[in-house]
Amino acid sequence: RTGDFPDVYWRSIPWEHLRLHPNFVPLPPPSQILNLETKQDVRRFRQDSWQWRALHVGRMTTSKATSALGFSEPDAGQALGIPNSLRSSSLPAFYHMTADSEHVIKTLSEMNRVLIENPYSAKEEIDESSNSRCWKRIPQDQKNKFPFPAKYMPDYKSPSKKGISVGNGVRMKWGNTQEATAILTALNYFTTSVDPNITVHEVGMTISPPEVGTNYNNSCSNTS
Repeated sequence: RTGDFPDVYWRSIPWEHLRLHPNFVPLPPPSQILNLETKQDVRRFRQDSWQWRALHVGRMTTSKATSALGFSEPDAGQALGIPNSLRSSSLPAFYHMTADSEHVIKTLSEMNRVLIENPYSAKEEIDESSNSRCWKRIPQDQKNKFPFPAKYMPDYKSPSKKGISVGNGVRMKWGNTQEATAILTALNYFTTSVDPNITVHEVGMTISPPEVGTNYNNSCSNTS
C-alpha cells in the first residue's frame, strides 16, 4: 500500500506486552524501586520511565558519542562513509553536555532524592497485568506446530499515527517502536537454536565504573 504516512507500527509489539512473555524477565515498575544502594542500581529503571530520561541529562551516552567525537561532521562523515542523512554538526552534543550541567544528577544521595517515587501504586499493578493473556505458552510436544516458546495473541488496537514526521523522524520513530519486536525476534531465535529455557533480562541505563582513586558515591560517572 501507499500513502503519506509510513506504518512504523507494522507488526510491532509494545514493551508492556514483551514484559509479560514467559521467557522475558522485566524490570519492576519505577515506583517499586524504593532505594538505590549504588549508582549502578539506576539500571533498574526502565527505558520508558521518566527516571531513565532524567539520567541522560548532561551525560555522555552511547547515543551522543558519535557526534561528540566529531564522526558526524561533514568531512569526517565523508571519510568514514557515513550516509549524508546521518551527518551533522557536533554542536548539539556539546550543548547536551554543557547547557544542562546544573541539572545533572551526580551523587548517590541526589539519585535517591530525585529518582525514587512514591511507594507502589495499585494502578501500576492493574496496568501491568491487563494484557496478561496476550501470550500462550506452547508445550514441548506441540513445538512441531509452533516452534517458539509462546504465541503472541493480543487484543489488537490500531495505534494512532498522529505526530509522525518524515525523514529522520520516521527513522527514530521506527527504531523506538520496533525495539521490543527486535528483542522478541532474538529471543525466539535463541530459544529455538540454543536452549528453549533461555531468558532475556531487561536492563536500563548502566553507569561506567569509577576511575581508580575516585569516590564512587560523590563523582559524576559517565553513562552508556
